Amino acid sequence: MRASMRSRLNSKKWLEAKFGSEKLNRMILGLSTVIGIALPVGLFLLLPSFLGGFVPKDWGVLARNVLEGIVRIAIFSDVHVVGVAYEGHPPHV
Repeated sequence: MRASMRSRLNSKKWLEAKFGSEKLNRMILGLSTVIGIALPVGLFLLLPSFLGGFVPKDWGVLARNVLEGIVRIAIFSDVHVVGVAYEGHPPHV
């Protein structure tokens, strides 16, 4: 445990020495913004479309749209479940 903490501190010191603390903060902010935009786009747009591509053509467009909708609902349901607190009670906001 101590070795990992020491490694993190050494990494942070190296990054700050290499880029400077202000530039490092901007890089981290930019990276988190890119991840924050790419993750929802990937989950809610690209993944259902990719999985819908496995529906045979002779089933029609309706079957593909239904499958994509089910995938989106399943993803949204799982995201909501992560926010539920202990013993199934919703977290207090």
